[in-house]
Amino acid sequence: MKGLENIQKTNTKQQFSQNSTTLTTEEISLLFTKAVQFQQSGQLKEAEALYKNILSFNQDIAEVHCNLGSVQEILEDSLKSYERALSIKPDYADAHINKGNILTDLGRLDEAIISYKIALEIHPQYAEAKCNLGVALLSMRRLDEALNCFKDALADKPDYRLAANNYLHTFLYLQDVSNDELFNVCQKIAKNSKPKINLNSLAIACPKQKDRIRIGYISSDFQKHPVGYNILPILSNHDRQRYEIFCYAELSKADCLTSEFQELADHWRVINNRTDSEVAETMRSDGIHIAVFLGGHFDENRPEIANYNAAPVNVAMHGGTTTALDSMDYWLSDGVLHPKEEKDKSERFTETIWRLPNFYNFTIPNDAPDVSPLPASKNGYVTFVSFNKPCKINDDVLDLWSGVLHAVPKSKLILKFRNHLANADLADPIRTRFRTNGITDDRIELINSLDDFNEHLANYHRGDIALDTFPFSGATTTFQALWMGLPVVSLYGNRFISRMGASISQHLGLIEHLTTTPENYINICTKLAQDLDHLRNLRLNLRNRISNSQLCNGPTYAQNFENALQAMWKNRNKAKD
Repeated sequence: MKGLENIQKTNTKQQFSQNSTTLTTEEISLLFTKAVQFQQSGQLKEAEALYKNILSFNQDIAEVHCNLGSVQEILEDSLKSYERALSIKPDYADAHINKGNILTDLGRLDEAIISYKIALEIHPQYAEAKCNLGVALLSMRRLDEALNCFKDALADKPDYRLAANNYLHTFLYLQDVSNDELFNVCQKIAKNSKPKINLNSLAIACPKQKDRIRIGYISSDFQKHPVGYNILPILSNHDRQRYEIFCYAELSKADCLTSEFQELADHWRVINNRTDSEVAETMRSDGIHIAVFLGGHFDENRPEIANYNAAPVNVAMHGGTTTALDSMDYWLSDGVLHPKEEKDKSERFTETIWRLPNFYNFTIPNDAPDVSPLPASKNGYVTFVSFNKPCKINDDVLDLWSGVLHAVPKSKLILKFRNHLANADLADPIRTRFRTNGITDDRIELINSLDDFNEHLANYHRGDIALDTFPFSGATTTFQALWMGLPVVSLYGNRFISRMGASISQHLGLIEHLTTTPENYINICTKLAQDLDHLRNLRLNLRNRISNSQLCNGPTYAQNFENALQAMWKNRNKAKD
């Protein structure tokens, strides 16, 4: 699923209650079973054709309409299929859940929550419905309710990996969670995922290096996703004389970027519906030397596979916090995300930190709109913007931004995340918080639109300065704002997840836009707003500055990454000797 991808589709059903007057029930059942097999193997077009074929004989089979909706590419078509299924079978919990999923994708979160709650009225112990409800509530900034949903889902289904992932990463958004509390949650999830079998019964992965080092990438993000875009430069620039690339993909839906990853990989493995132990066995059979687990506990990623002797060296990358797994050897970072010399060393982790010269790397957008003139020059006032997820915008963030608006007279603030702010239950509390802080409605604009990439970036034409969130800072959002010529003011925190925006800005030499205190955050914004000549100069030169930086140097980044893996492999062999 797009957006907050961590949504569980209900399982396809292989039984249905209606009989056809044209084909026998047995004949339809055979067609239906074949369609389900296509669907589960990722052959969605073939599955869609078979479901439509069945419906050409009988339009009144709710299960076929429901499964058709789950393979249709156009969201509105899927929604119609689920609504048709429910018109036939109103108490069909799966159809209510899948309808909620599509409404979530469409940004109609209020309606999605209603659909999930109806499913739970029908089936109170439906863990998938509770998990998906939690995702919608998280998107609505109702974090405590979301946590309860994920917790309840795990009570019903203790081995529910997606609910566990969602439960853990929701803590990253909470404003008052200490590093100790966060580590304890990570340890709890890690403990629950420990193998129930005797690992001594598994073959120990210790393949000899003959010609090339075999790297295994494990991810649910081989698609149009921030992690996918960040690792694409590595796979595109790998030295194929020295490295053999395996990709282990846990994907709910493929896209054009997935095809690019498939072409870049020497070996492509789909791991959907396979246990951690089974995937690890495949990796051992493939002779993987170094396993790189992408995305941590976000979405449907599976770092726990490392528990099953998947590879001699296991590396975590692009997770928001520690995996807390004894089997995970390294956590890739950089000197800003994890400074060697820092006063506050309260962040806790079980891995060894390995610092790259710079952690983030981005492909230069080819289809981005041109940078616009500075809006303040024409408007006569400064416009701040933030296009981060609403769940990152907690009350402390709103209070600090209110302080910025008070400190900069006549200034305005534009917020946007897809069309989510069209939901009254999301937008109203945000406006109310600003009003409570003395900020009138005319100074706040909430944009509600589902845009393509070009249109989304064009919204930055209206902003002069971008504001970062905390404790969960922006990474891709920070890069996009900078690419469109806006400086990003970041509050530098005491853990990886609160330093992502700072890492990107600092590697561009923009350290003056970073601070550790709310007071200085306001001062930086005020100083920038008072110097329009400086803002105009930044706007004119930032894109060129980024293009020539290490943030967009794919070949060098891939070489730095490979050097790190070579050193890890060397360290492992030294330890073995």
